[in-house]
Amino acid sequence: MTIPKIACSSSALGGFGKSALTWHWLTYDVNPETWTKVVFWSFYEGDSSFENFIEETLKYLKQDVPEKKREQVDELLKVMQSQKILLIMDGFERLLRAYGNMNASYQSDEDKKREDTDRDCVNLNTEHFLRSICSMPNMKSKALMTTRMSPHALENIGQFIPRLSRRRTQGHAQG
Repeated sequence: MTIPKIACSSSALGGFGKSALTWHWLTYDVNPETWTKVVFWSFYEGDSSFENFIEETLKYLKQDVPEKKREQVDELLKVMQSQKILLIMDGFERLLRAYGNMNASYQSDEDKKREDTDRDCVNLNTEHFLRSICSMPNMKSKALMTTRMSPHALENIGQFIPRLSRRRTQGHAQG
């Protein structure tokens, strides 16, 4: 799988192998000479909050980490705009209202009737980050997201943002 757009979202129900497929693709199909800077972040692990993701990614990229959270997001966006970075965000559903709770790892995809707001980001900085990746001009970096649900932030008045490519597998969760 190539990433023809700025951002790509791979969506499927839990247990379909999104993480394994992404890891296989990264290991065997991504040219390390083309993508010398790769960040693979799993939102399934330990303290994998969005804030920690931004801060640790900036540190990994050897960037200054501003004190304010929004400034950290803007700093990462600026770096992504000026440098060629492959950013992989695995398990992004953990940043959405539907799966952003303490028992998310035990929650099945059919636990409850989904509300429209379930696809909203819990954190406003997360939404800002997603929208900006897809809309900032001259973005040199690319991002891949695996998720059970596509975030509302990646929609634009009923149409998907043109710089976003989506991939679904059979049994895809609604949204």
